[in-house]
Amino acid sequence: MAAGDPKPEADVVLSWFSSGAVAADAFERPTKFVQLPTPEGQKYDQMLADIASSMGMSNTPLRAVLKKYAPDIRPARIALLGFSEGCQGVRSVLRSKDARRVDSVIAIDGIHAQFQPSSHTALNPGYLTAWAAFARMAAQGERLMVDTTSSIVPPYPTVSTTDTAAWLWREATGSDEDRYDNQAPAGILPQNFNPPLVLAGGSKGTLVWPETTYEFAPVHKYKNKGQLWIINYNNFDPTGHNDHVLQAQKILPAVLRAFLATRWNLIAPSDGICVLSDGEDTTPPPVGCFGPTRLSDLYWSGDAEPDPLDINPNPDPSIPTPVEPGHGTPSEEAPPEGVSDTATKALKWLGGILASAAVIEIARRTGSYIARHPAVAPKA
Repeated sequence: MAAGDPKPEADVVLSWFSSGAVAADAFERPTKFVQLPTPEGQKYDQMLADIASSMGMSNTPLRAVLKKYAPDIRPARIALLGFSEGCQGVRSVLRSKDARRVDSVIAIDGIHAQFQPSSHTALNPGYLTAWAAFARMAAQGERLMVDTTSSIVPPYPTVSTTDTAAWLWREATGSDEDRYDNQAPAGILPQNFNPPLVLAGGSKGTLVWPETTYEFAPVHKYKNKGQLWIINYNNFDPTGHNDHVLQAQKILPAVLRAFLATRWNLIAPSDGICVLSDGEDTTPPPVGCFGPTRLSDLYWSGDAEPDPLDINPNPDPSIPTPVEPGHGTPSEEAPPEGVSDTATKALKWLGGILASAAVIEIARRTGSYIARHPAVAPKA
C-alpha cells in the first residue's frame, strides 16, 4: 500500500473484447480485472483520449483509465489484454504518452495491419510501430509480450495476424528466420482438452463454417527471445471461424496462466528484473537490470512527466518470408512414418517443459533468463 493512500494495492489487467478474469484463480497476488467498453465504430484512440480529457489527464491517459475504472485500489503493475478487435484498445494505450509504464501486453489473434496500395508484400508499418516498440523491450527482457495467431488469411488488403507477428519478430530481434525451440511453458504445449472441445457450426451472411472438434491446441510453431513470445496455431476449421473462437476460449486463459500469472506470482511489484547470461556458471553475470514496473507514487499523484515508447519512425515495411520445415531449420526433422508432425513436436517438447517453480526459472529460454534483484526506485 502506498504511503498516504489508504486503498489496497493490486496489479491490474485491463482488457478489451475479452476478460482476464477467466484465469483469476491463477494469480496469487491481489489482482483486479477490468474489461473496458468496446467503442462504437472501433474508435479506440478517441475513447482513450476522451477518458483522459474528461479527467484532466491528457498527458497520462493510462492513469485516467485507472482512476475511472479501478477507483477502489492503488494500482501496482499494469497488463494490457486484447482479443481480436480488442487489440486496437491495447494499441491505443501503447501509442499514448505513458505507454512505458505498462508491464505486460498480451495480444490474442488480433494484431492486424493493412497492405500498402498495390502491394501484397509491403504493409503499412504505421499500424504496428507501437507494437514493435514494446516488442523490442520484451525481447530485451524488460517487459513481457505474448502474441498469438491463428492461420486465418483475411481478405486483401488486411494483413493476417501470422504475417504481422512475423514482421514484429523481425523488427524486435533483427531476424527473419523462424525458431523452433525445445522448451515451452507448461500449459502451452502440449495442451490437451479432456473432454474434447466441440465448437458448433453456423453461418453468417455467405460464410458457413462446420462443427469443429479440438482434442488439443494445434500449435504450429513458436519463437521466443527474452520475454517476447510469438505463438502460431494451425486451423482445424477450413473457414478459420472456429479457430478464432478457440483462441478466445482456450488459448487466452492458457496464455494468462503460463505467462502473466507466472511472472506476477514470482516477481513482486517492488522487485526489479535482471536478465542474466545463460552460462554453466551457477551465478551467471547480469546482462542488464531494469527497475520495477510498479507505478510510482509520483506518477499516481499526477506529478510525473509523460513516458511514451521509443517508436522507430522508419521500420522496414516488407513482410519476412517464413522458413518452412526442412529449409534451414535442422530442429524440424521429418516425423517418423505413421506419426503426425504435431505428435512429434509434442513428444519432443514435453521433455523440455519447465515447471516454473522458482523465480530463477521464470524465463530461462534461448540464451537468457530472468531473476529478481533488490528493489530500486521505480521511474517516476
